[in-house]
Amino acid sequence: MAVKTERFVDPFDAPRNRSDAWRMGMRVFVVVVVVLFVAAILGYLVVRLADRVGGEWRPANSP
Repeated sequence: MAVKTERFVDPFDAPRNRSDAWRMGMRVFVVVVVVLFVAAILGYLVVRLADRVGGEWRPANSP
């Protein structure tokens, strides 16, 4: 913890403030994980369905 002076007040002094900060951090973390998961699923679907929708994406002479 920080040293308290007349000019400095620790914002996490109260347990409720600490709990609120933890809760907000966890919400941000969960949202980031969900966004990455959805992006991975959408990327997978785009790659897998590209053959059916757009035809061949490789040049004709490629191995």
